[in-house]
Amino acid sequence: MIKRELGASLMTGIDIIDEQHQGLLDLLNGLHCHTEEDLAERREEFEALLDKLINYINVHFSTEEAMMREAGIVDNGPHLEEHRKFTEEVGGFAKDFYTMDLLEFQEVKEFLVKWYENHIMITDMKYVEKVRGSL
Repeated sequence: MIKRELGASLMTGIDIIDEQHQGLLDLLNGLHCHTEEDLAERREEFEALLDKLINYINVHFSTEEAMMREAGIVDNGPHLEEHRKFTEEVGGFAKDFYTMDLLEFQEVKEFLVKWYENHIMITDMKYVEKVRGSL
């Protein structure tokens, strides 16, 4: 799997959010491995990255949700539910991490990256204009 970059389609134009999105992407890119041996040798490193990812997700979602509140966005229930479900899923992945083989690990990483990209391009972008307008 190739490392992803924060392209124009993922930029919101809100500095703190774009910086946090880049930070999340950097953590996701850190979960890169090619072989079972690589996975076995780097389990502790990946476990630490997953812990950082969970903490970073919580910080980012809190920032995003606070900015939405400050912008007066009240119809964001589905957005908040996506945040909650994703946080639970990442926690579940972290819990099951030591029993994963390489294929499962790569599938989890691919899921995380696709969720991240889709969430920004579809869900976050619905609120970007209103948040930017309130800054």
